[in-house]
Amino acid sequence: MRASDVPGAGNVPGHLIDLSVTSDGARVEDVLLLGVKTSPPLMLGGLTLRARLRIPPGHASVTQKIRVQGTFAIHGATFTNPKWQGTVDSMSERASGNPEQANVAAAKRVSSEMSGEFNLANAVLELPKLSYQTPGAQVNLAGKYALDGKTVEFDGTVRTQATASQMLTGWKSLLAMPLDKLLKKNGAGVEVPITIRGTKSDAKVSVDMNKLGASLFSRHKDEPVQKP
Repeated sequence: MRASDVPGAGNVPGHLIDLSVTSDGARVEDVLLLGVKTSPPLMLGGLTLRARLRIPPGHASVTQKIRVQGTFAIHGATFTNPKWQGTVDSMSERASGNPEQANVAAAKRVSSEMSGEFNLANAVLELPKLSYQTPGAQVNLAGKYALDGKTVEFDGTVRTQATASQMLTGWKSLLAMPLDKLLKKNGAGVEVPITIRGTKSDAKVSVDMNKLGASLFSRHKDEPVQKP
């Protein structure tokens, strides 16, 4: 649709693009190239998408103008950033109870499954609900990713198949055994709150110690005190 045909558009040049998007066989890297300045794209994998796409007229770049809102699922996802992919591979080995294989050199390369809701506007991808699953671990997150790669901000929880002591080796495993009961929750070997902060090239994953402490206190405050 021409901008001149849009009520209230005035003399803004260009066209209004307003589409409903449905795809069951796309590639996430191809879709990311539509709006992401960084190369290569952040991620590779098969994509299922249900979304509303709108690009208004005007002189601004497409990355600033594009608006997309919907739901998605990514199958067989891998990261193009070796550091990110190495972190996922290592986490998967530990979460599965194979800490001996958790170093970057020994960890097996794994793919992941992702699904969630998203809203892309002003070159920022907001993900109010993101489910990320890799062998041994389930991660639930909410946050945002700037398309220029300069801002990565997510908060959420990690649930693992293995217990805390099973994710470590040697004397560290022995020291962690008392934590197994504390960190178990709803069938998971470990459930801990995490934060992800940084940039596309340097994002750090950390345990949110404040939330973890509050969760442990709330979880166990009503347990009866055992008499000696």
